[in-house]
Amino acid sequence: MYVKMMKAVWPTIRNGIIGIVIGLLAVGTMSAYGEKAQDEFVLAYIIIWAIMAIIVMYVVFCMATSAHAVRKYIKENNLDLEEIKEDYKNALSFNDKYVFGKKYAFYSIRTKNYMVKSTDVLWVFRRVHTLDQYVYGVKVDSTDSYSVNVMLSTGKGFMIPASQDEQTNDILKYIKEMYPKIFMEYTVELKNLYVKDLPGFIELAEKRRNGEI
Repeated sequence: MYVKMMKAVWPTIRNGIIGIVIGLLAVGTMSAYGEKAQDEFVLAYIIIWAIMAIIVMYVVFCMATSAHAVRKYIKENNLDLEEIKEDYKNALSFNDKYVFGKKYAFYSIRTKNYMVKSTDVLWVFRRVHTLDQYVYGVKVDSTDSYSVNVMLSTGKGFMIPASQDEQTNDILKYIKEMYPKIFMEYTVELKNLYVKDLPGFIELAEKRRNGEI
């Protein structure tokens, strides 16, 4: 997980180093155009790099805080870090942001990473959102967006976006292979139970996982 974050931030660091080298060469070149021109260039250069420094600091801050929830979860539940690494290594991954292992599931929301036990994954279903476009009150077009919603025992969940409907089927297929006994279909009854009686949903999911239903 940390390696992937470093890969993401490396282009910014690399470009910064290149920019410093180019800037130093430019300062030397500008000296030929007089002291005033050189001073103006140096001032502009300082401003640009102050902005770059703020951006880099923000990226570093995001990296430092992104895994805070994961570290906290591991500590609070007294989990084996080597076991987690092994499970992560052999897990199914979608876009490097949604990872499903036999024992744990990992996901990202904005810039933060989270993890839960696989038994906390209760319900997964396909979702299609249709956006209608109107001109002067007349419907002229509609656009469908696709996703797979993953609902957790915490009463919250996350969404895996898909580029097309076929991809949602692939995602559901892979998740079912990893977690064969979770609820995979959307029904109004399941929705009402999850929203109105989460403990009851958790109990039902546990019975299904244990083969009692």
